[in-house]
Amino acid sequence: MTFDESLSSERSQLSAFFDEGVRNRRMLSQAAFQLSDIASSKGWKFICYCRQVKAIFSNSEVHFLPIIRNFLTATAKIVGLNHSDIFRPGPTSSSPVSPEELQIRLFGEKIEKNSEIAVVLHLFYVGLWPEIAELLSDIPEPFDLFISLPKEQKNFRSEIQKYFPNAHIYIAPNRGRDIAPFLEIFRAIFPLDYQFLCKLHSKRSTHLSTGENRRQSLFSELIGSEQRVNEILQLFRQNIEIDMVVPKGFLTGGIDIDTFTNRKNLETLAGLLNIPLHDYYFEYPAGSMFWCRPGCLEKLAGSGIRTADFPPERGQLNNTLAHAVERIFGLLVTDEGRQLIDTSVFQSYLNRKEKH
Repeated sequence: MTFDESLSSERSQLSAFFDEGVRNRRMLSQAAFQLSDIASSKGWKFICYCRQVKAIFSNSEVHFLPIIRNFLTATAKIVGLNHSDIFRPGPTSSSPVSPEELQIRLFGEKIEKNSEIAVVLHLFYVGLWPEIAELLSDIPEPFDLFISLPKEQKNFRSEIQKYFPNAHIYIAPNRGRDIAPFLEIFRAIFPLDYQFLCKLHSKRSTHLSTGENRRQSLFSELIGSEQRVNEILQLFRQNIEIDMVVPKGFLTGGIDIDTFTNRKNLETLAGLLNIPLHDYYFEYPAGSMFWCRPGCLEKLAGSGIRTADFPPERGQLNNTLAHAVERIFGLLVTDEGRQLIDTSVFQSYLNRKEKH
């Protein structure tokens, strides 16, 4: 059975994935699991305790020893409870910059589009480059490669060009994780009108014991083989209502504690982009890696958000503009009446292929 035949027979499966009842159960199941995990977590109870203590010691009418207050302030920052990372949009520039000027500013050259696919990679952990380069080599169709490197690793440019001599490289400030460099690059290349875009970054999640497995799963689901990339591209081409494909296991509902604790930034960002939050009834690509049609992110290209809008890097685990943008990716798709889907839809095809 060919993939085209398989995809045609799976129309009912795609409809089921988008069914509102199925979506409700998917999101509620995720929320129930997280609440159960929180209820049994001593760490979360400790964070809640610190929140309450911080509120007490922040009261200007209560005069405790400065050393105690400083200790609690530092503790609040460590557990991600500080509010210094609230996003406050700055004034937009009065003098618009042309796409060509942006391209030259970022890459040192004007970009000539050579394919219909753009791959945008933030390479913070350069030690992962050989692994990523090998995976990129398996993409079966031509693509233009855009890579952001932190300033501290600018000399790594030559290593990248050994594998991909035509890669366009942006030396970025270490600010805004993978999100800020992506927005800068996206704003510069959006006018080139790519048909498809793949967003990747060298994710390690060093704060999680499963960080390596998470990264490998993300990469495998998006660019793990020629077959997988072909499946994703065919899915786009045969289903015009689908604008984003997310790795299996990473399509997450907005009804989660990390979304609610980042509420202020998310509300500000949604207001800036003029999209409703739909009572947090949305799904988004957790881990911020995906394939998409670039048009679904057009509002971000014109948002005026710059790297300087992101807080300095302090190892924050939540409550930053980057975490808000991660969630807004999904909202931008559904607000236009379009669809996100994850790569689990390909599993039945793979299982059937093994039986034939």
